[in-house]
Order: sequence, then C-alpha cells, then structure tokens
Amino acid sequence: MTPSFPPEAEQGAPLGTGSAGGKVIIVGEHVVLHGSPAIAVPVPTVCATASVWPKFEESIAGERLRIEAHFPPGTGREPLHLGLHDTGPLPAVANAALRLLGLDDAPWQVMLESSVPPGRGMGSSGAVSVALARALLSAGGARDPQRVASAALAGERAVHGTPSGIDHHTILTGLPTWLEHGQFESLRVDAPLTLLIGDSGERNSTGALIADLGRRRERRPQSHVRWADRIRTIAYDARRAMARGDVALLGRALDANHLVLQAMRLSTPGLNGLIAAARHAGAAGAKLSGAGGGGVMIALVTPTSEDDVHTAMEQAGALAVWRVVVPRTDDTAKTADAARGGKTASNPGAARE
Repeated sequence: MTPSFPPEAEQGAPLGTGSAGGKVIIVGEHVVLHGSPAIAVPVPTVCATASVWPKFEESIAGERLRIEAHFPPGTGREPLHLGLHDTGPLPAVANAALRLLGLDDAPWQVMLESSVPPGRGMGSSGAVSVALARALLSAGGARDPQRVASAALAGERAVHGTPSGIDHHTILTGLPTWLEHGQFESLRVDAPLTLLIGDSGERNSTGALIADLGRRRERRPQSHVRWADRIRTIAYDARRAMARGDVALLGRALDANHLVLQAMRLSTPGLNGLIAAARHAGAAGAKLSGAGGGGVMIALVTPTSEDDVHTAMEQAGALAVWRVVVPRTDDTAKTADAARGGKTASNPGAARE
C-alpha cells in the first residue's frame, strides 16, 4: 500500500525528518540482560524514515497528532494509523517527544516507512523509534542526541519492558557496540567485516522468548550460569577478533555462541538449516542473531566465499539475504556522523530478495 501523503507534501518541505538503520547481534543474546557482554553492529542496508507534515485540514475535529506507519511487504505487518492515545511504541515515542518539546499535542501528520522487517531480530522497533523521535524533535526545533535518545527509549520500553539498551544504543550511534553490566563502549574494528543476514521467514516475539527463558532459568539456574560464563568468554574472543581483523577467530566465536544458543533451546530447524548451509559453503562462522525462535541468522564471509554462501543460503530457503559491511574504525566514525545527523549512511552492501 502506498502511503497517503498529505496534500501539503506537494507544496513544500516537511516540518521535520528522521531516519535510522537496523542492527544485528554478533554475540551475547539474552545473557546480556544479566550483565554478560554482548556485541551489536549497525545494519544501514535496512532503515526506517519518518517525516512530519502540517496536519490534514479535513481531519476529524479534536484529533491530535496522527501517525501513519508502513512496513515491508510480505512480513505480515499491516499499516498502522495511530494517535497519541493509542498503545505501542510509536505513540510512546510521540508522547515522549512532545513532552520534551513542552507540548501536549501538535497539529502534525507523521508518515513513517520502514524496510526493517519486524519480528526478525534486526532492530525494527528501535529503528522506527529513533526515526520517529528524530523527525518529531526536528519539527519542534530541538533535535539533539540526548532528547532523541530519551524519546526513542520510550518506544523500546513499550516493546521490551526493560530492554538491555543495546539495540537502541547501536542504532542511535551507528557504531559497533559493546555492552557489559549496563555500560556501553564503541568497539575498534581493524579491518572491514562482511556479514550476510539470512531471513528464516519465522517471526518471533522477543518478550515471549525472554519470559520463557526466564522461567527455565529459574528451574535450572546452574545451567544458565554455565551458559552465561561460556558466552562471556566467547564475547571477549569476538572483541579481540574484531580489534585484530581476525576473521577466523571471529568465525569460531560465532559458531561457539550458536552451540550455546542451541543448548538454551533458542534455535529452530529453519535457522539451523540456513546456518549449516552457510558453513558448508565456506562461511567463516554462522549463528542465529537476536532473540531466536525464528528471525534471522548471520554468516561471516570473505571475498572468496561470499557468493557461494549467498547462493547456499538462498537455496536453503532464506526469504531474503542482506549484505552488510562493518567498516574499519576510521570509516565507522564517518558512518556514525551520518547516522547522528539523521541520515542512513551508505553501505557497500545491497539487499537481494
């Protein structure tokens, strides 16, 4: 469905705009909620964009700010038409942004489009929250990083309750991020890293998976302590590998993390099939990424293995395969500057579906 942009769009520029890319977790899913480290990287090949326009003159009397949101086709997510009194992440962000502007309401129509597939572990809620916060605060003339972060976090809390914050931070900064015990740090990357992200086609619910894992953690606490300790070691190996540009070491870390996630019963036959196909075709390492129970997997590739791995993932049933390059540290800084300006930085990768 094509968004029904207001007639004012033909007469001039929007009042404010914002955009934000997605993210994937490299290592550390779930255990990061209990203090263990995790690494996430931005995925600018998918993004959410938002624009704020003067409100329709023919709007229903008494209505306040309205949001129209569209998501990628084929993901099962219908367009949303929301107001400030509705529930969910977008109204939560809008209300938080207006409070920061000192407003109770605003005569604005917000148009939002996202290519970040929801329910896949690629940061869909974080991307739309950051894009919306940037657009609304820009419209109000007060878009600074602190206000954007505060408004966007309201959306993440509406989705995840008490999120670790790694999605939110990675998307906001556009930088590879290390999180441990609630402290964020931007990571050094010595050489570009190429990841292929494969969509299993299975949607998941992060909240439901976290709740189920929490119940199992209460029944078998010692197993979860061992898993967390193992993932902590893996995360530090991955950090060293990224700092050295050591693809082989990083690949082994991905493989090891996936074994733990399988033991935690977070993978699925569909994800395991994509991961096995990627490894067989020459990937340096592969694992599920995100909450599990469906969603996406990632494969670390080299220039010599990339095409074979891409083909193998498609033949194994991936609904879509995205390519993302994590730049080396100096190049990453340029990417982050663009991201903080509200623009999704260009990426040498391209989505093929």
